[in-house]
Amino acid sequence: MGHLSTTQAARRLEVSSATVAGWCRDGRVPAEKVRGRWRIPEEVIDQLQTRGRGESAPSAAPFVVAAAGGRRGLYRMGSLLGDLRAASRGPLALGRRLLRKSAYRSTGRLLRKLLP
Repeated sequence: MGHLSTTQAARRLEVSSATVAGWCRDGRVPAEKVRGRWRIPEEVIDQLQTRGRGESAPSAAPFVVAAAGGRRGLYRMGSLLGDLRAASRGPLALGRRLLRKSAYRSTGRLLRKLLP
């Protein structure tokens, strides 16, 4: 068997070629660079195809959304987690985040573009 380009592998795996290139770059897919282009052995792609054909587990997303109180509750939970992450980085990071959040809530698009 031969080697495939990232585009050919992406078509067979039904993903983007950028995804396949990222896998090659990260070392998830054993590949070699020839003249600046990734070359992937066909055997590897065949293994990935057979691995992807297995039955997927049902998603837990609907239960998470329901437990969080719907979409709005889920967004609030994400906001809270972001606040906790900023607090773990220090009081200045938390202050900047809270300032940005209050500015986002009380003003329009102009301040959103001005604040980092």
